[in-house]
Amino acid sequence: MGKPLKHPGEKSIGWALQQTTRLYRTRMGERLAEHGLFAGQELVMQALSAGPRTMGELSRILRVRPPTVTKTVARLALLGFVVRKVQKDEEEDGRIVWAKLTRKGVKKVEIIKDILEEIEVDILSSLDTKERRRLKKYLNKVSGSLAISSETEAALADEPETFAAGEEPLATSRLSNAVHPLPDADTTYIALKPET
Repeated sequence: MGKPLKHPGEKSIGWALQQTTRLYRTRMGERLAEHGLFAGQELVMQALSAGPRTMGELSRILRVRPPTVTKTVARLALLGFVVRKVQKDEEEDGRIVWAKLTRKGVKKVEIIKDILEEIEVDILSSLDTKERRRLKKYLNKVSGSLAISSETEAALADEPETFAAGEEPLATSRLSNAVHPLPDADTTYIALKPET
């Protein structure tokens, strides 16, 4: 029998982060699926547990593009966990879309909190208190470094959360710089400024 197969990158910190993240998301996904949710939906629901938020606020909190938030909120609304409200923005002559948890959503957030605590206990069980503090500190530093160097972070800061009434919302593909109309014209989406 030969040597065990190893990935060439497994000695790198990037490899360790990637594998840890993958295992964490898999575990989280399995537990959320038991409660009718997909991975990622819990993040939106947690952000909304602090109160109603606009789509733009959610995209900045979660560090994702507005269309991603819009799709997730739409799916959560179909499940009855979230309600959306469109508000006319008089200053900008556009619309702002707000999302808010329903009572059913608030109950689901409590389940999500229990799942997160359960998984955190499991993953941190081999670390003492001092090691846990260090781990959090180092992960925050790494996250901050990645966020500073990320083009996505810069793009999110520049994107408006409103669009003019009657204006066709657009989605911008960052890779091809192509502009495409968003599907489902009945749903309010956020306009993205095309790259210049």
